[in-house]
Amino acid sequence: MDTRTAYFVLALLPGIGPRRIQALLDVLGSPERILSASENELRKVVGAQTAGIIARWKRESPHEEEDALLRQRGWTYLTWADEAYPPLLRQIHSPPLMLQVWGEVRPCDFPAVAVVGTRRTSPYGRDCAKMFSTGLVQRGYTVVSGLAHGIDTVAHEAALAAGGRTLAVLGSGLAEIYPKENVSLAARIAANGAVLSQYSCRTQPDARQFPQRNHTVSGMSHGLLVVEGNARSGSMLTATAAMEQGRSVFAVPGPIDRQSSIGPHRLIQDGAKLVMSVEDLLEDLPPSPRIAEPATAPPAPVPPDLEGDERKIYEALDGDGLTIDSIAEKTDLPSFRVSSTLLRLEIRQLIRKNPGMTFSRRS
Repeated sequence: MDTRTAYFVLALLPGIGPRRIQALLDVLGSPERILSASENELRKVVGAQTAGIIARWKRESPHEEEDALLRQRGWTYLTWADEAYPPLLRQIHSPPLMLQVWGEVRPCDFPAVAVVGTRRTSPYGRDCAKMFSTGLVQRGYTVVSGLAHGIDTVAHEAALAAGGRTLAVLGSGLAEIYPKENVSLAARIAANGAVLSQYSCRTQPDARQFPQRNHTVSGMSHGLLVVEGNARSGSMLTATAAMEQGRSVFAVPGPIDRQSSIGPHRLIQDGAKLVMSVEDLLEDLPPSPRIAEPATAPPAPVPPDLEGDERKIYEALDGDGLTIDSIAEKTDLPSFRVSSTLLRLEIRQLIRKNPGMTFSRRS
């Protein structure tokens, strides 16, 4: 048995997680050696119950049935032995021993950014998730999320629509996609990225598994962006995991009278970076070697009747959106003149105001 298969067998043993496996590896050296060790040897490192399960692995691990199902569905798996295992995920505390994969994880999928948020979105939240996800993939980043209703779904959809790649991490098995309404979305993600699960194929969704899923979402990402969420939402738990893992955490501000703004605002109070544009994210992310082909048309040409401040500001805008302060700095104009000129351009429908009070040309 090779190292990869041995990890696969161990990952499917009931009640044995990566911490115990790592403790055994520290003593025995390899997963093959763990599987060949006697029960007495195993007891010296882990408890009697765990040692018994491992010693009886041929009966306890459903590896043959699981492998057959993966092959039948055209799925595969990654373990700690695989080069394609997400590089940042290796560095966190207790990374998943195995990830089952529908689609393909590629080296170009990293660096990646997680985009998460509430299931009960507002139009503002959906617009923000779309804007940030689109901008990220257009700059070569992969968008990671959890396939849940709401912000997760918008993030995946926007990444695909912009011609980018996206990874979805499940809190269930690949054969039990949750929510069911996103099965077709999962298929499209698999064609342009991957759907991942750290559980066996037929594992049903369970509330106890979603914190582990969130831990994996943030663990494989260089940064985490939170778009809407209440104080006790799953996205807040993901942000906590990201902070513990040393990841950059970003939050989109919202109206102070909405419950969905409480989570991001609390994160900002605790040190997360307030972001209003994709450029704000890029300041804290490693550069991506891969630039996606733009899915939108190039910026419209400058109308010939624009002169003075209007022309200067119009030429300064791009497709991603700039704040008033950024425009003022770029054009060397005072903010009050930038603001009044933007209003005139907006009335003429030459520019649009984006979420987060940024402005860009209309295509």
